[in-house]
Amino acid sequence: MNRYKDLFRIEKYEDESHVCFSKTLNGKEIEEPYTIPESIFSRIMFIGRAYTLHYLSVLEPGREFDLNKTQAQAFIDELHFLLSIVNDRILDHYVNPLIKFVESIIFHPKAYSLSIQGNS
Repeated sequence: MNRYKDLFRIEKYEDESHVCFSKTLNGKEIEEPYTIPESIFSRIMFIGRAYTLHYLSVLEPGREFDLNKTQAQAFIDELHFLLSIVNDRILDHYVNPLIKFVESIIFHPKAYSLSIQGNS
């Protein structure tokens, strides 16, 4: 098992390209995006595909997606499911703050959207 220990070190992922999650209003970024290393995002997507989760299985690094508040809520539901079935502290480290970030979009009175962009 020692040969896999680096997979669970946050430092391993710091220098990677990132996928950005942005709060947008009318296509304009409102604040600093929340970012996840691309390989962690891929881990999330592959688990989503394995369980045929709608949003987590259609996302891809390198493509842009925009989700309205209803879609963003479904995205959060899928992230909660993912965390409930996987014991991965790296995913916990990145996904829990992502859920909070997306909730700030959903529960805001303005018509914010969630924009997801890869390769930053």
